[in-house]
Amino acid sequence: MRMLDSVRLEKTVEAPVAKAASTPSGCAQCGSTESWGAASWCPNCGYYPKLGRNITPAELPEMDGTAKLKFDFAWIIWTAVGLLFIIAGSVALRLCIPDVAERAPYGRIQCILGFVILVIAQVRAFIIASHKTDAIPLTAFFCEPFQLWAAVFKALPGSRQVIYKGCWGAMTLILALSVVGLDLDGMFSHLTKKKKKPKVNPLQMIVKAASAVEGKTAFSGDDEEGGMSAADIGGGGGPGNGNPGNIEDAIKDLAGSANGTGVSAGGAGKRKGDPAKASTIGDEKPVPNSPSGEKRTERGDFRIFGYLTNPAGEIRSVLLASVENNRGRFVGKLSLEELDEETRDRLQDALDAIRTTRPALKSAFNARWVKPIVVCQVAFTGMTNEGTLREGYLISYADSQSDPNNAEKTNGTQVTR
Repeated sequence: MRMLDSVRLEKTVEAPVAKAASTPSGCAQCGSTESWGAASWCPNCGYYPKLGRNITPAELPEMDGTAKLKFDFAWIIWTAVGLLFIIAGSVALRLCIPDVAERAPYGRIQCILGFVILVIAQVRAFIIASHKTDAIPLTAFFCEPFQLWAAVFKALPGSRQVIYKGCWGAMTLILALSVVGLDLDGMFSHLTKKKKKPKVNPLQMIVKAASAVEGKTAFSGDDEEGGMSAADIGGGGGPGNGNPGNIEDAIKDLAGSANGTGVSAGGAGKRKGDPAKASTIGDEKPVPNSPSGEKRTERGDFRIFGYLTNPAGEIRSVLLASVENNRGRFVGKLSLEELDEETRDRLQDALDAIRTTRPALKSAFNARWVKPIVVCQVAFTGMTNEGTLREGYLISYADSQSDPNNAEKTNGTQVTR
């Protein structure tokens, strides 16, 4: 018992375990209880506990990748707005000016402007990339554009101005080439077209001489030889026929032959008061048969309201219309491949002088439009079921407003079957 009494059992009291410090329920600076989420700073005041200070907005993109997308989204909107504006302007220009030849100067200006802006943006991109990478070669400006622009996108938002210029310049250049058009055929047509030497027309010289002789006869009245010479030139009288009216008619006939633009060597087609000429088109050079071998027995007078060219800008076909009761009707596309090059050049020069922006008739062709004042005589094998010419051949053409003797050609389609 004494031994037991000598042993005393003392109860040891363990020290209580200190509880872990709980995360503060709010911001230590502003006291906001808003959830911080995955961020390490207060979303209300920007207090960063590890730094013991507030962070600036410029430091946010470096600390949080999700915040970078939020702050850089504005440059995408501005880029899209600029692209839409350029697209709308190019489309409106094409609709307002349908003729590519008249629209081409604006397209060339737009092309140059877009190219200059794109080059400036490329230079800026090269400078930014050279600051980010020390070993970038000079050839990267031409050979490695993706490497340059990758550095530009990494430098956002500070490089957003470069992206604006690059996107807008590239879109301006692309639309100038594809939508507005440059009319390259028209730009270099003067290089491909052969220069024509002026030719002396003996018949026209005779007409001028006859006109001078007629003036002497009419005003002096005492030059009998002059009257005879004028009558002999005109073929309309002899020594006993001194009627000034016959001389005048003969001179007009000669002037019509000299100034009229006949395609065939034998002369023009229908002439007022001359039924023999209306049935045979040129005695020296008859109308050739069609490529299929069929004879072109039908004739008609039609108006030219447009023409088509080859890639070199040279005329190859014309668009024809008939006029009945002051209403035009499309009668087909007439090929000029059977004519010689000199005749085609003369016709194109005549049509270029009366170019217009809008077609006289609605047409599915993308042609060069002209005022419908040139009347041409066409030989053809017949009409199709759609009312268009079949295997036509251009015989002659003339300005309907310049020769009043051929006024009957403008009254509609005259076909001899």
